[in-house]
Amino acid sequence: MFYDWSDTILTIKKAVNSLKKLYRWVIRDDDIFTEICEAFTVITVINSYMMVAGMDQPKIGRFAYIHLLIRLMIISVIIALWEDESIFQSIKKHALRIKDINGIPEIKKIYKTILENKYGSICVIYTLIIVGICLVMITGIFVPEGGAELYFNLLILFACITVTIFLAYILEIIKALQNR
Repeated sequence: MFYDWSDTILTIKKAVNSLKKLYRWVIRDDDIFTEICEAFTVITVINSYMMVAGMDQPKIGRFAYIHLLIRLMIISVIIALWEDESIFQSIKKHALRIKDINGIPEIKKIYKTILENKYGSICVIYTLIIVGICLVMITGIFVPEGGAELYFNLLILFACITVTIFLAYILEIIKALQNR
């Protein structure tokens, strides 16, 4: 009379585990912080393009900046729920990576890390800059405009960060070739 849900639940768990394996293969072995920044960057760049192209209504005023922070919060919660079993390992790994900076000049270590993981670094830098801008604009004494100009500037910011990191990478390749 009653349907046995145990087989259905087991099938769903297998499907979710398969999706997680595919996700792990695509994302590599990034820590959860980098994953959040990558997801935020991709969604923000796509959404910014949609705002500039007129496919979506640009947010205006302080709400534009609050909207960006809410997006980051939603992405963070989703990824934390998705990565529920490995979240503490990821946090520990990230903390150890930060602790490992000691002994080497911090700027050189950060520079080396950025060049080793270019895409992740672009996303982390982009996310941190946007969070900083949002916090300044939300708590500032003047009312920011937001609108299509904000989203165009977010696209320009992404392009500038990307070009800067790839130019630094090319310069490092040139230095390595000259030292041979």
